[in-house]
Amino acid sequence: MLFIVIVLLIDILAIIMFLGDKLKPGTFLTMNCFQTGFWTGVLIMDFVAIGQGASTVGIGFSIFVFLTFLGLLIYAIVGYRRAKKEAQRGQYAPAHNPLAAAAAAQSSPYNSVPEYQQNTAYHSQTQPDMHNQYLPPYQSGAATDYYQQPVKPAHIV
Repeated sequence: MLFIVIVLLIDILAIIMFLGDKLKPGTFLTMNCFQTGFWTGVLIMDFVAIGQGASTVGIGFSIFVFLTFLGLLIYAIVGYRRAKKEAQRGQYAPAHNPLAAAAAAQSSPYNSVPEYQQNTAYHSQTQPDMHNQYLPPYQSGAATDYYQQPVKPAHIV
């Protein structure tokens, strides 16, 4: 009876750890190994008791609970193996490339001063430079009536 309470407490602990995102695949697998082992022992003891002439009333429940925990154990094994493969997936070690040392010695445009400067700003060839001149905002529609812009800005008198 004590082991049944322990198995129930392990289930509650697994639920709490899952809700707190602290349930790792290894922990889940360990918990399920213990629980499935316990219910395997209960099932074996039930078969031994039936062999010695006991009633077969509780064997159906024991088989059902055992199969439930066996399914959970299979799920935990699959999840553990998947997490282990995903953890190994990011550990790539590049192969030796003899040309890589020569390429690393050269400067690349990303880690040094560029070899040339290119200004991509557009300058009109037909109109004068309007950099310091006042340009009124776009005005149209009903907003023009409500927001009356002055004819001259305040700093130009």
